[in-house]
Amino acid sequence: MQLLAELKRRRVIRASAAYIITSWVILQVADIVIPTVGLPDWTMRLILVVLVVLFPIVILGAWALQTSPTGDVRRDSTRSSPVTLFTVAAVTFVVGAGLGWLWSSLNADDDISGVDRRPRIAVLPLKDMSPNGDKAYFSDGIHEELIARLAEIRSIDVPSRTSVDRYRDTNLGSRDIARELDVDYLLEGSVRHSSNRVLITLQMIDALDDKHVWVQDFDRQLTVENIFDIQKTVAKKVATLLRTQLNASELEQLAEAPTKSLAAYEAALKGSYHYRRFSFDDLRLAVDNFREATELDPKFAQAWSGLANSYAMAATSYGWMDPHEAMALAKQYGARALELDPYFGGVISLIGDIAYWYDFDPATAEAKYLEGIAVDPYHVGNRLSYAYLLGSLGRHEEALKQIEFCIAEEPRAAHVYANGAWRHFSARQYEQTIESADAALAIDPSMPDAHFSRAYALIFLGHLDEARVTPGIDGHVILQALLRHRGGEIDEVRQYIAELPVSQIRPSDMAMLYAIIGDTEEAFKWVDVAIEDRHREILMLNTWELFDSLRDDPRYDAALQRLGFAPP
Repeated sequence: MQLLAELKRRRVIRASAAYIITSWVILQVADIVIPTVGLPDWTMRLILVVLVVLFPIVILGAWALQTSPTGDVRRDSTRSSPVTLFTVAAVTFVVGAGLGWLWSSLNADDDISGVDRRPRIAVLPLKDMSPNGDKAYFSDGIHEELIARLAEIRSIDVPSRTSVDRYRDTNLGSRDIARELDVDYLLEGSVRHSSNRVLITLQMIDALDDKHVWVQDFDRQLTVENIFDIQKTVAKKVATLLRTQLNASELEQLAEAPTKSLAAYEAALKGSYHYRRFSFDDLRLAVDNFREATELDPKFAQAWSGLANSYAMAATSYGWMDPHEAMALAKQYGARALELDPYFGGVISLIGDIAYWYDFDPATAEAKYLEGIAVDPYHVGNRLSYAYLLGSLGRHEEALKQIEFCIAEEPRAAHVYANGAWRHFSARQYEQTIESADAALAIDPSMPDAHFSRAYALIFLGHLDEARVTPGIDGHVILQALLRHRGGEIDEVRQYIAELPVSQIRPSDMAMLYAIIGDTEEAFKWVDVAIEDRHREILMLNTWELFDSLRDDPRYDAALQRLGFAPP
């Protein structure tokens, strides 16, 4: 009671109440003003810290100074006991700390992960609500364009299309999706493409509270200007809601429209739709669509990039073309895309791929990958290509660091973990290969790439029975031969190889098959063919254990020189 009376006499309670009310008003005003003017998110935390630090000073000042009935400030002449002063100081500290904890708790939803990082928002696949349900290419294209537009804002973290695609028809709730993707917000909606109009409905959801923070319909005439204006509006709105400020460069990027031709834009969307399906027939359609887009608008850089990427893919095991012909076209069209947009990160990465896969020039490829990283540090595809290069060069620690970065950016992308499995396999880290493959399969249980890397690792670890039950292994000639060889069926594996339809098997696979059984003459014959025909898989000659039987032969070093792995 004596302490309370003393506090009242010195008007400490009145000063405390006035300070708390004033602080509350300041915080409320700041909460409204900060996102409006685009100040960074840490501004609110700075204001809070300042107010909490000042609180004890105000209280102690009120204790030390008294106000006379006439309003004059005078220093107290009575001496307080040490116990009283200590009690006041302790109470002041506890109250100040409590206020700080309370405000932090009320605002904990600013970051559901509890980690200070860029705000993360996932753009979920948009539903095709067109009357005939035949405009999936358009809704998917708008979905990918929104991701690209938001990804241009460096202060926002946006998972790629491959990470979110698995939620296209999911029954999971917003909280569960956000938890799996490690994001704070979700953007979802639908697209209705009808005659000469387009209706895009979007809603932004706070993942922690499972509440809508923004909903809007964009009902516009179907013109390319309107489509890009919608994308720009959405990007700016999301940036404002996430309390992030766009810099001059980002504003300039959002203002740019890649084409003024609606027909060219729709053709490019169709090309992207077919390219992502990774089949012979779809790749052919992608080439046709992108070529049409370039003819309709010769200055459409994205269309030239899509055409270049389609031809590059047509030269691999996913395609149908002779690598010499396909890569020459990929080079030509990639160069055209860079002429139109020198800072097109995806094309820079593609030029690196061509330099490595086709020219066997790892030095130039590495320079291009690093250039692509400088232009777009968060381009996961570029970093995965760079990791592939580093792994085949034997720089495994560097390769795995790139994989770690990609996993941090895309924690729910199965293909990132599958790439990680192969990088571990190149490093002969077979236990880690299985772990990475299992991580990929936990996301996408049907992914062949992950199943096969896992099977290889199991075989090299001696777990043959487990490898034999791998889905799809019956049609995988290398794994079948390796299982027989490791199981001691030497005559059987030779017979198996002899009966294979050679014309239907890649030269790099033939080289591996003969390396498995130690037939160096046949193996090097096929190594030469694979190098001459520019088969990408022969780049694993430098690191894979499958080729160990060839390493003591003088022709092995000569082959590495031709691949650019060793000086001539």
